[in-house]
Amino acid sequence: DNAIEKTTEIIEKYKRIKQGLMQDLLTRGIDENGNIRNEKTHRFKDSPLGRIPEEWEVVRLGEVFKENLPGEWGNDPISDKEIYPIISTIAISYDGKINSSKAVMRQINKNKLKLGKILLRKFDILLEKSGGSTDMPAGKVALVKESFGGTCSNFIQILRVKEEYDPLFIFYKLLYDFINKETEKYQQRTTGIINFKINEYLAEEVPLSSLPEQHRIAEILEAIDNTIEKE
Repeated sequence: DNAIEKTTEIIEKYKRIKQGLMQDLLTRGIDENGNIRNEKTHRFKDSPLGRIPEEWEVVRLGEVFKENLPGEWGNDPISDKEIYPIISTIAISYDGKINSSKAVMRQINKNKLKLGKILLRKFDILLEKSGGSTDMPAGKVALVKESFGGTCSNFIQILRVKEEYDPLFIFYKLLYDFINKETEKYQQRTTGIINFKINEYLAEEVPLSSLPEQHRIAEILEAIDNTIEKE
């Protein structure tokens, strides 16, 4: 019991550290020497989004993705053919994890799965566009960390990042927006369900660093995620 209590405290400490790092790294960045930027030691510039590092640019979020595809829920299985695991919104946690053990086996036409390009790939980003309760916000986000022999439900959008951006960095950016309730303005509440206005969200302007800096930021955040997972 004492070991569990101490480990829980350690995990909470690392989660607080991660939250602080996300705030610093995703708004101010880190230079080639590993120093977090600030206006006393680094150059910043004015932008439509406020002061950002001089090296950064402002782009529309949707421009980051080369593919933007809806998932497919499929049908109840009536045979053992064309059965695939489907990630539903329930399988995505609020801290960006996918619990594949919660995948639901459904029947989907193989050609629709492959020709529609919705078979999940490593580094796909999943963005929830419909939540199941008026008490919980929609817009959860998760990263596919390894190839998956299925797809996600039609309540989830599959986003594939262009080669000139780091998918892990973009995932952390979207996760930061969700955790910090930056996406609350895109919630559309209806009776019994919450929809996420994904097209409006993807039209939003965001500040982005260069690709090498995106790699550095993603590596730091992934390292602390791995530490939390290990604990």
